[in-house]
Amino acid sequence: MGLQVGAVMFDFDHTLGIDNKLEEEVLAGLAAAYCPSVPDVAAVRAVLERYRYEPVTLEDAIRDGMRQWGCPLSSLSDAVKDFRQRCLALAPLRVRALPGADEMLRTLDQRATPMGILSNGWTELQHLKAELIGFHGPVLASEEIGHWKPDVEAFQIALARFKMVASQTMYVGDNPRVDVAGSKAAGMLAAWADLEKQTYPQDIACPDLTIRSLNELPRVLDRGV
Repeated sequence: MGLQVGAVMFDFDHTLGIDNKLEEEVLAGLAAAYCPSVPDVAAVRAVLERYRYEPVTLEDAIRDGMRQWGCPLSSLSDAVKDFRQRCLALAPLRVRALPGADEMLRTLDQRATPMGILSNGWTELQHLKAELIGFHGPVLASEEIGHWKPDVEAFQIALARFKMVASQTMYVGDNPRVDVAGSKAAGMLAAWADLEKQTYPQDIACPDLTIRSLNELPRVLDRGV
C-alpha cells in the first residue's frame, strides 16, 4: 500500500456505462429482416462476443453469423452497413452512464488526473458511447488499434497513446479475465469494478483493489494502493 496512482484508464461497458443491449437487439432485428432462420439470444450474443474478444472484424463476425442463419449472400453487405447505422442512430436513446460515473469523472477531472478509455468494440460506437456520458478524455477501441483485451499489446498501445506509465496507471474494468488479468499482465495496477455483485474467479490474479461503486474510486486513490 502507499503507491500513488498517476493516471486512470477505464473499460467502458458495464464499467462507466451501459447500452441496454443495443447491439444485441439491432443484430436480432436485422437477422429477422434479412434471414429465413431467426437466431435465439445465445446465437446473437455469440456473434457479438466474437468481435469483442477475438481478433475478428465486425464485418466478418456478422457475415459469418448471418450465413449460419441462412441469410442470402447478396444481403450480407447491406446487413453490416445497416447494423452500424442503426446502432449509431439508436445509441443516444440507449446509452446511459452508470450510477456515480458523472461524479467520479468530475472529481478526477478537477484533480487533473489523466484519464482514458480502452474498450473492446468498434470504433465509432465506442467513441460515441464515451461522448454520450460526457467523458472528455481520449478513447481507443480495439477495432482501431487491431488488438483486443486481454492482449497485452492492446494495453501497451493505449499506454503509449495516452502517454501513461504502466506502473503508475490504474486500469478499471468489470471483467476479471479481460480487464484485470490483461492490465496486470501489461504491468499496470488493476481495479475490479464489481458493480453487479459478482463472484471473482479463483483462477484469476487478484486485482490491486475492488470497488463496488464508482464513487469509491477517488477516495481509494487518495489512500494510495
